[in-house]
Amino acid sequence: MALDQSHELAVPESLSRPLTRRTAPSHSGSECLVFDRAVALDRVEGDTELLSEVISVFLESSGPMLADVQQANALGDLRATERAAHALKGSLASLAANEAWGLAAEIESLAREGRSHDVAAASGRLEQALGRLQPSLEAFLASAAC
Repeated sequence: MALDQSHELAVPESLSRPLTRRTAPSHSGSECLVFDRAVALDRVEGDTELLSEVISVFLESSGPMLADVQQANALGDLRATERAAHALKGSLASLAANEAWGLAAEIESLAREGRSHDVAAASGRLEQALGRLQPSLEAFLASAAC
């Protein structure tokens, strides 16, 4: 297990593997863009209990992680903005939350390029994407509890 130093969570190695064509969305549709349940389960080797735990931790930490992105950008600290976006992107990758992952990646890139104004706009879109993601994750938790 790798240690996520930003929030001191033990992260299984299977959640740390990079995105590949094999782990791309398994079907088309907007729900797949928000949360690809099949890919997320694949990333934890089908372990529903582990994915439920990862989702629970994410739901608790995503608000503060987004706030870190927004606060760093508001302070003009683009390096901290880039790091915060990178951390959030990693969490989103483990969940196969494709839409939000793409926005976090965009923010990371914009911060690296010094485009603070664009980061602010993209973080608003990321906040909306996270709002769309939350019900999908909560639905997974509800179905896994049965």
